[in-house]
Amino acid sequence: MKDISDWPIIGYGENSTLEKFETVSPQGIQYVMKFPRPFDGMRTNWEDFNEVIASKIAKMLDLSSVNAEMAYYKGRRGCLMKHFGQ
Repeated sequence: MKDISDWPIIGYGENSTLEKFETVSPQGIQYVMKFPRPFDGMRTNWEDFNEVIASKIAKMLDLSSVNAEMAYYKGRRGCLMKHFGQ
C-alpha cells in the first residue's frame, strides 16, 4: 500500500459522513483520501475497502468509476481516489 503522509493537504471534504481530505501527489495529480469510521464495536469499519472493491467491479463491467486504492496517511488506513474532476 502507498504511504501518502508527505503529500500536502489542499482541501477538506464537506457534507460527508466520513472524514476525508483532498491532496496532491508529487506528480501533480489531485486525489481524495477517505477514512473509514472508527471501530465502535457495533459494526465493521471497512468502508475504505468497499470503495476499492466497487471501483474494481465497475472496471470489470466496463462502467465508468473513480480509480481507488488503499493507502496510509500518518499511520491511518484509508481509500485514496483520483479526484473526480481529473
